[in-house]
Amino acid sequence: MKSGKPDAILVSSIEKLLASPSYFRDVLILAKDQPYRDVLRAWSDIRKRLELDRDEHGRYWIKR
Repeated sequence: MKSGKPDAILVSSIEKLLASPSYFRDVLILAKDQPYRDVLRAWSDIRKRLELDRDEHGRYWIKR
């Protein structure tokens, strides 16, 4: 990806994963074929737009 915008498909996939408690490593496994920079760009976009919650084990999910 050359632009500063996150990949919409990757963002959507991560959001679906975060419908239930997930470790950040699960995000990395989901996006294993993507450049790490693109994963971080998508993660940053999600964190800006949505409120995430985190438990004592370090799992994230979208707060509803």
